Amino acid sequence: MREENSPEEKPAIERTEPVVYIVRAGDTPISIAERFGLSPETIVWANTELEENPALLRIGQQLIIPPVDGVLHTVKAGDTLESIARKYEVSVDDIINWEPNHLTRDSQLVVGQQIMVPGGVKPFTRPRVALTGQMVAPPSNFTGATGRFIWPATGVITQYSWSGHVALDIANLTGTPIYAADAGVVIYVGWDNTGYGNMILIDHGNGFRTRYAHLSAFNVSAGQQVSKGALIGRMGSTGRSTGPHLHFEIIYNGVRQNPLAYLP
Repeated sequence: MREENSPEEKPAIERTEPVVYIVRAGDTPISIAERFGLSPETIVWANTELEENPALLRIGQQLIIPPVDGVLHTVKAGDTLESIARKYEVSVDDIINWEPNHLTRDSQLVVGQQIMVPGGVKPFTRPRVALTGQMVAPPSNFTGATGRFIWPATGVITQYSWSGHVALDIANLTGTPIYAADAGVVIYVGWDNTGYGNMILIDHGNGFRTRYAHLSAFNVSAGQQVSKGALIGRMGSTGRSTGPHLHFEIIYNGVRQNPLAYLP
């Protein structure tokens, strides 16, 4: 498998085998996918590290880039063309008709063999969060939230919400102020080991929580009540990050939402 990091990578239609890409400063799954003419889901599905949390890239990380949209499957003991097709919701013909697979219906699969499944899909796993500090329970009687959010930072949106990244990435200079998107109680301030780095989590007392990740500094402490628009921290590039930005999430009843649906 060759490495492909020239400024003008070949679009997927010109390739018949996977290549290795080295993550650069400022990269996101979407920008990498666009560079290769693929969907971001295809990039995520081909790289186990990203499947755990697609938002978390690091400079120098090696990614496998499939030749076409779909799933790059590594054959395991007991696999058949039928079981692979069923797993990724395609037909056997979809697999054998991709000529670079060099397969027929009578082909014997070998453990470790890589098969491209064009058009295949995989379910996304919920991103893991591993906090190193203690989360504070919000007071049950907090009623200060307005239910209407404001932008938590100024800057350029470098990654919008999509199926593997239900959040916004807002890039600006290190130290750019980060503000509470609505009034609430800070229930976590500290480090996250899965890649969010320095992170703040605010409970708004109405089913909503907001997450602010990759910070360079904190201006609040756990248990503190904050007003809408209060300075809570500073933008940074801590954790798994390719440059200074805010990773911002709006979570309702435990489910991540597209922030643009709530921001003015």
